[in-house]
Amino acid sequence: MFRVDVLRFPTISSLAFGIFRSQILLKDIKILLNFNERTQDIKDSYTGGSVDVFKPYGKNIKGYDVNSLYPYIMKYCKMPVATVKYFTADIYLLGEIPYGIFEVEVETP
Repeated sequence: MFRVDVLRFPTISSLAFGIFRSQILLKDIKILLNFNERTQDIKDSYTGGSVDVFKPYGKNIKGYDVNSLYPYIMKYCKMPVATVKYFTADIYLLGEIPYGIFEVEVETP
């Protein structure tokens, strides 16, 4: 139906991306494939598939199922898309509400 060789794609998600690139993307749009240390840092920040196991006991506990959180965020939220810049300083120097992907140290009491 989409004239894509399904044997070239090892997973369903790679097949979907292949169909997207060949059928849906406009011909003059390019996807950035720039692999360097910064893009590796961003890639390493996505863990995916993490599971916490705990005993569901307590008072006033609310549980949320976020199986479809990723597609929801892709549809309704802004994504940090721009030229990748390396920044080492207080992130609040970027504005009142900094926006991007940051590696940070968090200190708690």
